[in-house]
Amino acid sequence: AEAERGDPDAAAAAFAHAVVLNPPLFGALPFEATGVSRQAVADAVDVVLANEQQAAPILDLIARWDVALAMGSLPSDAGLAWQAVAAELSGDRAQADEAVAQLEDNAPQDARTYQAAAAVARLRCDAAAEDEALRLEAFTRNAWTPAPPRVHVVRELVYREAGLGATQPLQAEARPALPGWPWSLIAEPECG
Repeated sequence: AEAERGDPDAAAAAFAHAVVLNPPLFGALPFEATGVSRQAVADAVDVVLANEQQAAPILDLIARWDVALAMGSLPSDAGLAWQAVAAELSGDRAQADEAVAQLEDNAPQDARTYQAAAAVARLRCDAAAEDEALRLEAFTRNAWTPAPPRVHVVRELVYREAGLGATQPLQAEARPALPGWPWSLIAEPECG
């Protein structure tokens, strides 16, 4: 809407707010259709992050690293998962392998470790290595999901709204699944 009104700066700021909330959107934004440049949105993301810090600082870093990876300008202090993918994109297989090995040593319980390993394997068109990394990634996710809730009827004399949480058993709490590697940020290879 801002782009249609002829205000590309406001459009870039609106896109940046969306990207901060969901970084993979950066690769799916309609840059050509709106006339807003990728660089303008990347710059606006930095402004939004500087002015509106999220509850968890790691989310700010993930947004920065995702946008930087998409722009091809990943900083040297970025997370190892992003460094591994960036190294593979630049053709430095040794550095990518070293980053993946370091991730597996330092954070074997982190799903992002295996997402990066799977992305590196996918970029190499190594289906067997990708499948193994995704198998391990699924295991890390499943290791932390709560037990399925036991559904039963409880009569209470005090009326409470169902959405207030205090009436729900702890094991009924749903946890969002960590999304896979955001291929919208980089070009997914065609293997065949």
